[in-house]
Amino acid sequence: RRRHTRSLCDWSSDVCSSDLEGFSVNLLYPNPNHGTFELEIQGVIGDRVDGKLFTADGKLVSIFTLGAANGMAKNTIEMSSKLAAGKYFLGVYNENRASVIQFVKE
Repeated sequence: RRRHTRSLCDWSSDVCSSDLEGFSVNLLYPNPNHGTFELEIQGVIGDRVDGKLFTADGKLVSIFTLGAANGMAKNTIEMSSKLAAGKYFLGVYNENRASVIQFVKE
């Protein structure tokens, strides 16, 4: 159940965010990828960002935590080799803010 009061979803740009206040996925590269990609998130409050990985049909396949410092989280993400090629959604959450980005695993 979402508790956000404001949202912006534009899947033509592959991003959906709620209550941003400067919180956003600045980079997910490369996209498409082979299961390993660079992720950069800006506007982080505190020292952590929670992440959830979903399949295109909404099945939750992974939950993880990313470290952050100085308002930014920069991490290399390695998906399980067991996950099939296809479209995925990566949700990142910090305080009461969320951003979801769509990407493709080849």
